[in-house]
Parts: sequence; structure tokens; C-alpha cells
Amino acid sequence: VRVKLAQSDYIKYHALLGLVVLVIVVLTVVLSVVLSPKKQSIKDARNIIVIIADDLGNNDVGYNNVFGDIKTPYIDRLASESIKLDRFYTQPMCSPSRAAFFTGRYPFRMGMGGARALYYGTKSGLPQSEITLANVLKNLGYDTSLVGKWHLGFGSWDQTPLARGFNYFYGMYGGSMTHFTHMSYEGDTKAEGYDLFEDTWEGDKISHKVIVDKEETYDELLLTQKAVDIISKYKKDDRFFMVVSYTTPHSPVNPLPSDYESNSHIKNKNRRKMAGMITSLDYGVGRIHETLVKRDMLNDTILLFFSDNGAHIMMFDGESLGGSNYPLRGSKTNFYEGGIKVPAFIHVPGKFIHIACSSLQDTGLTI
Repeated sequence: VRVKLAQSDYIKYHALLGLVVLVIVVLTVVLSVVLSPKKQSIKDARNIIVIIADDLGNNDVGYNNVFGDIKTPYIDRLASESIKLDRFYTQPMCSPSRAAFFTGRYPFRMGMGGARALYYGTKSGLPQSEITLANVLKNLGYDTSLVGKWHLGFGSWDQTPLARGFNYFYGMYGGSMTHFTHMSYEGDTKAEGYDLFEDTWEGDKISHKVIVDKEETYDELLLTQKAVDIISKYKKDDRFFMVVSYTTPHSPVNPLPSDYESNSHIKNKNRRKMAGMITSLDYGVGRIHETLVKRDMLNDTILLFFSDNGAHIMMFDGESLGGSNYPLRGSKTNFYEGGIKVPAFIHVPGKFIHIACSSLQDTGLTI
């Protein structure tokens, strides 16, 4: 029997397909070790690091860039040593994509589908009935941490990261913030509130700490340093799952002055500002990779990189944000490919995995 899908259902199907495949890959690797007849223990399994860019467009990484204006040497190098997921589809907004990734389920099945994000002040979030990837890996003995953006609920403590499977959280609860002052930010409606926190467990209670940053350090630098510090505390035999969920190049488009200057070859001011933010993202990815190498952990680590959705081309008032999804049509907030087809790759050293291709087309995966 052949079932003809409506166009909207067809798009939704393919938009989530990439994330579902990625979650299946991670769980398959973990379970293949845990359930191995060779009596391998959880100590033989891999570390897992997931790096999520925020609103990074198809044309906003060097290895995809058509015009030659975006330079991402660290991302490009890592991608060249990885399996490029060149038909990787997400949801068109932050919260639905993250809900899909962490649960492996269609977000519309949990009331989080479509081009809708969780805004400051909302009481809704990822339903308590959902089991997250962090829950699963924590139960398997991994130390779990989230550095950066959460955006899956913060109206009550049971919606925050530590209640959803993470042992440690450092970052922002909401969707966006000013990159130097760390204030919550929602485009034209600037919601009041500071949004940079650290949560840890003290017994069976969550210890909540406001991170006071009087120096107004660029958030990308703070998040990268925290990720490096977490990796550096582990010993060779430890096993961990860490999500580094960056806040760039999400608006407000406000790069470090040095990163803006380093992109002086770009004449368009808005594009140059966007390139500056992508430079800081690239630097963060490079530092994480460098730390894994120095700690002799790279060959024990699965590293996933993807953007939560396509670039947001312009603000509600029509101002250009400088991102690019070229040659794809559309942008963040819609289901055209520009909003849902994103840069992605997976770096998996080959001890017990073999992938017989240099890139993935749809679901063409051999393990």
C-alpha cells in the first residue's frame, strides 16, 4: 500500500530525520559496548561531546562557504577528519530542535513542534514524561554536563537541566542573551533579567548560583573555558557526556572587536559582524579539540557538531543579520531548506565503528 503524504507532513518527516539518525548512532555505539558478549564494561565505552551552534547557516562555515568570505579553519579541519552529515535536517527553531535531539522524538508529539520557541516568562517546557539522552547516559554511568544554552523550560526547577538528566549545568536557561552583559534578549522586546547560572547537585537538592561577571566577558569565551575546564578534570578512565550549546551566532549580532577586525576582508558591515561571531565559535571548537588531543582523549571520544537550525536572515524590523543559507531558500522560522538543512558532522575514531563513506546522504550509514 502506498501512502501519499501531504507536503507539510513530508517536510516534517525529513526535518527530523537527521536528528533521529544522530541519536540512534550515539545510542547504538553505547549499547554495542554495554551489551557486548566480550564482557566489556561501561569503562570501555566512549566519551560523547555534542557541540551545538545557534542559528549557523548552511553557507556560514568555511567548508560549505560558496563566496569565500567565511573562514572557520578549526571547524573545517575537524570536519575534514569526520563524517560530514551533508543532508542533515533539524527543526526551524531552537526549542523544537533541542527537544527532538534530546528525546529522539518528533517535537509535535510533545507539544513543541513547528516554528515555536520557549520565550522568557513561559511556564511550559519539555514534558516530564519524556526521557532524555542525558537520562539514559547518566543511568549507564556517564558523568553528564551541559554548558551553554538550555531553552527547554525554566518555569520550575523540574524543567531545568539537572532535573532532566544532567549532573552539572553552566549557562543560560533561555533562548538568547546579550553576549557581554548576559541579559536575556528577545529581539525588539528585551525581556528584563540576568541569565547566566551554574547548577550543581548538593545531595538530592539543586544548588543554584548566579554567575557574576563584572568584567563582562564575551559569553563564547566563558562557555569555551568552562568546557575546557570540565574536560581537563577527567582522568583517562572516566566516561562523560557533555553538551556544549553555544549562543552564537544567534542575535544580537555583537562580535568581539578583535574578531570583527579579523574579518576586514568583508565589506558588508552586517555580514562582517556575523563573520566575527562565527570566528569566536570556530575558536571555541578549536580549543575543545585541542584539549581532547592534549589530554589524549580524542580517540576515546565521539564528537558531534551541528546547528540547531538555519541562519536567521533578518530581524522582525527588516534589518539584515548577516547570516547566509545560500544556495538554499528560506531561513530560521520556516520549513524551507534554508531553515532546516544545517552544517553537521560526526567525528568517530575507528576502534569499534567503521563507516564506509566520507559523508552521509540521507540515511546511508554503514556501521
